[in-house]
Amino acid sequence: MIIWIIVIAIIVIFFVITIWLLSKGVADALTDIRHGKGIFLTFDYTFEEWEYYTQTFPFRGQTGKVCFTRNHIYISDGTEELLYEIFRLRKISLEAGFIIFTVRIKEFSPSESGKFTPDNPDNLKDYQILIPNDQRQRTDDLIDFYEKVIDKYDRQQRRVSNK
Repeated sequence: MIIWIIVIAIIVIFFVITIWLLSKGVADALTDIRHGKGIFLTFDYTFEEWEYYTQTFPFRGQTGKVCFTRNHIYISDGTEELLYEIFRLRKISLEAGFIIFTVRIKEFSPSESGKFTPDNPDNLKDYQILIPNDQRQRTDDLIDFYEKVIDKYDRQQRRVSNK
């Protein structure tokens, strides 16, 4: 009986530490972005452009911004904020005035066979970011930056698989 209590206590401690570390990582990333650290490019939106975000997300502000870092996309109207982790970025593309970030996500629901495959390469999610009219020229720099990130990741994966 005491062994089961110890095992359960160890499992609970493991999960508490894991959740704490994950939340600390997100909190640290938000703090860095709020202070301008690591931001590669910022899109500032006019009232008309920001309307897309107020219709799509729970933003109430009249204007807002999107900040890009190596591993995150930060969207804020000054009161509400969203943080997307893109450190598993697999593809970046342009489509009808939007930048599309295709990111590999970890899905912890069972597959059709009933098995959990948290690192399935087919688990992809797209994030669409509206390109403001005055930022169209800078978009090429942003695309180039993230394409280099993807290329570097692909080279690392090839090296790991060749070992």
